[in-house]
Amino acid sequence: MKDFYHFIGIGGIGMSALASLLLEKKNKVKGSDIKSNAIIKELEKKGAKIAIGHKKEIINENDIVIVSTAIDKKNQEYERAKKLNLQILHRSDLLDRLMRGSDNILITGTHGKTTTSALLTEVFFTSNLDPSFVLGGILNSKNSNAHLGKDKYFIAEADESDGSFINVKNKIFAAIVTNLEKEHLNYWKTFENLKNAFKKFFKIAKNSNLIFWCYDDANLRSLNVKNAVSYGFSKKANLRASNVRIKDFQTTFDIKFFDKTFKNIKINLLGSHNVLNALAVFGLATQLNIDEMAIRKAFESFLGVKRRLEKIGEHQKATFFDDYAHHPTEIKTTLQSLRKSIKERRLLCIFQPHRYSRVKDLFNDFINSFGAVDELIITDIYSASEKPIKNINEQILVDEIRKKGINEHLNVSHIKDKDLKNYLLKNVIPFDVVIAMGAGDISKKIRDIYKAYTKKIKKFTVGIIYGGKSNEHSISIRSTKNYIKGFDRSLYDLKYFKILENGKWIFQKDIDENINVKKSSKIIDNKILSELLTCDICFHILHGPLGEDGMIGAFLQTLDIPYVGCDYYTSAIAMDKAFSKTIAKKNGVDTLDFIELNHIDYRENREKILKKINKKFKDLDLIVKPNHLGSSLGIEVVTDINQLSFALDRAFKVDTSLIIEEKINAREIQTAVFGNDYIEIGELSEMLTNGEFYDFENKYEKKEIVAKIPIDLSDEKKAEIKELSQKVYLALKLNGFARIDFFIDKNEKIYFFEVNPIPGFSSNNSTFAKMLEFIGYDNKKMIDQFIILAMHKKRKNKILEK
Repeated sequence: MKDFYHFIGIGGIGMSALASLLLEKKNKVKGSDIKSNAIIKELEKKGAKIAIGHKKEIINENDIVIVSTAIDKKNQEYERAKKLNLQILHRSDLLDRLMRGSDNILITGTHGKTTTSALLTEVFFTSNLDPSFVLGGILNSKNSNAHLGKDKYFIAEADESDGSFINVKNKIFAAIVTNLEKEHLNYWKTFENLKNAFKKFFKIAKNSNLIFWCYDDANLRSLNVKNAVSYGFSKKANLRASNVRIKDFQTTFDIKFFDKTFKNIKINLLGSHNVLNALAVFGLATQLNIDEMAIRKAFESFLGVKRRLEKIGEHQKATFFDDYAHHPTEIKTTLQSLRKSIKERRLLCIFQPHRYSRVKDLFNDFINSFGAVDELIITDIYSASEKPIKNINEQILVDEIRKKGINEHLNVSHIKDKDLKNYLLKNVIPFDVVIAMGAGDISKKIRDIYKAYTKKIKKFTVGIIYGGKSNEHSISIRSTKNYIKGFDRSLYDLKYFKILENGKWIFQKDIDENINVKKSSKIIDNKILSELLTCDICFHILHGPLGEDGMIGAFLQTLDIPYVGCDYYTSAIAMDKAFSKTIAKKNGVDTLDFIELNHIDYRENREKILKKINKKFKDLDLIVKPNHLGSSLGIEVVTDINQLSFALDRAFKVDTSLIIEEKINAREIQTAVFGNDYIEIGELSEMLTNGEFYDFENKYEKKEIVAKIPIDLSDEKKAEIKELSQKVYLALKLNGFARIDFFIDKNEKIYFFEVNPIPGFSSNNSTFAKMLEFIGYDNKKMIDQFIILAMHKKRKNKILEK
């Protein structure tokens, strides 16, 4: 055997894996690359001798030279090897040699090879198997892209980029084919050539009984694959995934494999594309008789692969990711998956185009790949040694995305590599999600930028507006003292703006600060207005009219200050009980029958209206409610029709509009709803009123009402209430958050009751916060989410202003 294996370009992910395997086999390894990196340093620790820079002098007469398709035939080391008539192996030939005598499992496809191979490898290790593997990325759990195992299995990626996947000489024990798309046309020239190559791969693998291919991929379907297991979301697939749910950074789904069902499979990966990858792995692993619980455990504990939506870190709630995606489909799928996970957080994508030829071949596809992001930064194209192509450059790509991209409101720009760091350090704020994408050197750049970002401290200045002119002034103060406990002071600086009962604004540095109120004709003076304008965002914790009804929201929107809670116009709709009930009913949500009364109409047609009420409700007990007040203020219970006129007179003293509806003996159910584009609903709560009415005094002074969370109802009925709650939320065009209440009668019929746009938090046992706590939102996380939603609403309003 020759003394040394010499790798030209040893620092690449594929070449380094083979070098690592040879070192494990106690072979002598050396090589060269144009610059050092973490992989090269790791190989040097294992004993490899590596030169930085290509020099013909380092090629010796007893070397076996390893090359990849990327190596230029004019490379001086390659020319020296040819001159010495040395044995030169393509990396795929070396891989083939290393796999001899193993049960070889190959994963191929234009996307998803590395994640699928890595996940399969993780399953094997979790099952106490010790496979050999060669991956196109670093498996985080092993901190390696290669391993020489003791068992018979060898897991490797079969690379289609340079045609080497059809040069396999060893028998294929099992294979997974993930997809087939236009890619690497710089090598294949035409898509038809690439498709024919995949046909050939299936022929090579035909003697294996364990071939899995993705049925959802139309291009693979067109190959008329026989004697293989299809997988996908399609009902026509042999192995099928369904019921996909994403929460935080985990995806859950169900699997049906022929006649067997597997529920609630969880993976530490995002998106439908990774569900497909996991589906193939699950199918192959079960066919190899790997225990189902071992597969589940591996999926849930999977730490991923470096540069596959790899989380670099988080600082002040801003999260940075690094991803290898460089093809339009990979980019689009990854960004859509990330969007579903982060929901309304601002998503900034830094995309480094890779190769002029790829940008040219897939130009129109790139244009529509970034619809899920809020801001797109195109860096300088990474040439990978290619020469520039006429009319293919960064600015043309930016211009076409602006003109033709699916997200016409996307903020897109070209920022030169030298300016990228300063731009991000200046513009990234808490709760942002930053993802760098590309196959070039963007990974190192974003890691350097993140390191610099961790030395920055950025905080939001939040204006807390509370008190108010309504009868719920004291409740607002109590709610505010509980809401502000959720603000992380390392992230937020709070300023307090108290609205006195006479409507005058005062400014406080602390909520308990006593201020001597000067006599002034101004409701809000210039100094207070100036303080308000320094706020990045405001949270108005006001209950009842002149606050919760959108009044303050409209004022803040005029000042161009983002604010927590519903839009000003949806708040007004929500606080109008008759209006909100009418809209809900029009959208298929039942309400109790009611009559709305206007004070002028009642004054002028008193007797006629009393007769109308009497005729409609006959001898029923009634509830008279002010239309715009909350907290049971001004509500009258009428058990005798003779009391009706007195009740109406009293109620009209506190509101200009009333509603009259039947008083029923029913359970009162509350729902906590939040979100703008992505709606979430907390655990349900029941107010244990025993069918009795509780007025303001009993609710807040005597505190006689007890809430029960969770409630005693079937899962089906709970799901129905949540569905109706979301229906009301959407019908009323609510956003931010709200509490939506229902009645459920003895026959379990559900009636929409009312909406509370700023739910009270007057004690630690207030239901809204408790309902969210049950689904994982403690007070701090709840406040953070309110801020995220307010900033998102601001961005959406900016679109409307254009």
